Amino acid sequence: MQAALEAMRSKADGTPVKPATVNMYVATVKSFLGFAHRVGFTRFNAAPLIKLKKAPRQVAQRILGELEVRKLIDAAKPGRDRLLLEVGYFGGLRVSELVSLTWAQVIRRDSGEAQLEVVGKGDKVRQVLIPAVIAARLFASRGDAPASAPVFESVRNPGHALTDRAVNFIVKAAAKRAGVNPAASVHWLRHAHASHAIDNGAPITLVSATLGHADLKTTSVYAHGGRGRVPAAI
Repeated sequence: MQAALEAMRSKADGTPVKPATVNMYVATVKSFLGFAHRVGFTRFNAAPLIKLKKAPRQVAQRILGELEVRKLIDAAKPGRDRLLLEVGYFGGLRVSELVSLTWAQVIRRDSGEAQLEVVGKGDKVRQVLIPAVIAARLFASRGDAPASAPVFESVRNPGHALTDRAVNFIVKAAAKRAGVNPAASVHWLRHAHASHAIDNGAPITLVSATLGHADLKTTSVYAHGGRGRVPAAI
């Protein structure tokens, strides 16, 4: 298997394959091996034995570990602020997607999960699932808000959504209290979601679809064998 993966690093003419493309290949193989083990096709899971190249430096520096994410979320003010960080992290959302989210875009699933109809870059719509435990808190926070109301409302300006700046201020305030990197932002939580999901064996195609990436190569930069897995939704 290692020999096959090494062969993927070179094209037929001997020229090297771009690191992002190699990461995509390797992450796909890891996902396949993990799936083969889960369904009983293989007797052991070979995926953890395959080590991935680290992400480009600028991305790796912006990925929080599992414990750091947990500390960051716990340090946020209870209620809206903490829920904001949880939805942002578990949904892998951009800050613009968080602030534009309305209750009309939040659908309750029979499984207890919340399905978000997210409008991303280029007005492309994608479906994102939020774990049932967090979804329960999300639905409980709605009260009698109409479908057109923003999910994350401004306290100072009721009926209006938070601004991008206000959301990142909430993240940075929580980061300061938690003692994690003060440069943290909603986009760092998005990076963490991608990294932890791939580390935890999620298919790179699923992660790419969740993030709304148009190209798997964009997602593959997170396939670096990072520091943690997606934490339990508690």
